Amino acid sequence: MLLESPVEFVGGYLKQVFGFIGIDDINILEADQMNLDAETSFTQALLKIEQKYQATAAQEQANEHT
Repeated sequence: MLLESPVEFVGGYLKQVFGFIGIDDINILEADQMNLDAETSFTQALLKIEQKYQATAAQEQANEHT
C-alpha cells in the first residue's frame, strides 16, 4: 500500500500522536512487500533512509555556510 493511498491511515495517525507529544519532524518511509521478499524490501527501505539523510545533511551544511 502506498503512503499516499486513501486507505493508508497509520502515517497520519502517527504524525498526530507524535505531534501531540511535541515531536513534529516525522519521516515515514514505505517498507511494503515484506511478506513477499523481506530482504529486498528491507534493503530498499535502508537505501531510502540513507538517501533522505544524506540530502538532509547536505542541506544543513549549506545552511550553516550562509
